[in-house]
Amino acid sequence: MNKFLRVLPALALSALAVIIPTAVLPQLKFDLAGEKPAPKESVYAGVLELWHIETFEGGTASRAQWLAARALEFEKLYPRLFVMVEQKTLAELEWHILRGEYPDLVSFPTGAGEPFAGHTQAFTQIPAVRGELLRAGQLGGRQLALPYMTGGYALIANAERLKAAGVKESNKLSDKIFSAAYEQKSGKNTKNIFSLSVATPIPQLPLAAYCDKMLIGGFSLNVCETAYLAYEDFMGLAKSSMLLGTQRDIARIEARISQNNCPELRIEYTPGFCDMVQYVSVTTAQNFEAAQKFALYLADGAQKSVYKCGMFSADGKKYYSQPMRKEMEEALSGTLKTCNAFVSAAELARIKAAVDSALDGSKEAAAEVKRFYS
Repeated sequence: MNKFLRVLPALALSALAVIIPTAVLPQLKFDLAGEKPAPKESVYAGVLELWHIETFEGGTASRAQWLAARALEFEKLYPRLFVMVEQKTLAELEWHILRGEYPDLVSFPTGAGEPFAGHTQAFTQIPAVRGELLRAGQLGGRQLALPYMTGGYALIANAERLKAAGVKESNKLSDKIFSAAYEQKSGKNTKNIFSLSVATPIPQLPLAAYCDKMLIGGFSLNVCETAYLAYEDFMGLAKSSMLLGTQRDIARIEARISQNNCPELRIEYTPGFCDMVQYVSVTTAQNFEAAQKFALYLADGAQKSVYKCGMFSADGKKYYSQPMRKEMEEALSGTLKTCNAFVSAAELARIKAAVDSALDGSKEAAAEVKRFYS
């Protein structure tokens, strides 16, 4: 059952639920008559529906709850304008779109925008966010999506296993990413330790950041179905020397450190690459002005609050003081290579195949991946 995060005051929500059936909720929106204008702004009244989609792990807290909190802040600026946040899977989004059903706004990650790209409205105002992320939200020269938060990648290595694999402390982890495999002997038993554990579920392709490297031997890579399974294979089951993890894994490690339950680790943050970007698009023409205002609030006024859910801002500014997150934020501060927010599933599948070929030594495929993430 989908969880609704209705960002209405309790009394107002109760009144809506009793007086107005859900089927007629859209008719409630944006009655502008008789309203007093706010300073330099029009005052809107009604409900905006925002569907929130996730395809990658978050940071330290729910992104849907973060959106709900930002909606409450927004309502203080526009007291009779409410934002209702509903989390949906990508499959649910696609199902609604096939039925011709659209919300006012969609919050979505890189690679999940294709299903509704033809229904998005071009923004008429542009916030001061990172240029490369803004460009990734464009189609045909029109700004159809605004970035409002990102994730990040990191190579995380177990120091003891690195030593067993012959990796020196002076070696960069990225230089040994596929050459830290070894045989672990225990009595008569031998266990093969992989060099790297990683999850590569489309649309996220973290290995694209390292496609200039080559796989070495049959135990270079332990590919897992989910990011959590990759973390467990590395940290819990000790299947690999390294993990190509995300901001969520940094949060897990921080928790272990706070509990004095963390082995000695080496961490190298992935610079200049990020395909974990969360965007917002307006999918209504009728309520465009009000919907755009909330989208702009996420991409501008709310940037100073992105750290509250353990993610990174899209404005390029630095907000973290915690050492590990501050270092990841620094790695993300340079020019980022990313792909278009509305890239198709077919194109991502093609690039995933190119990444695989590049890791097998194809220079042509490596060049193709490099062109894709620009």
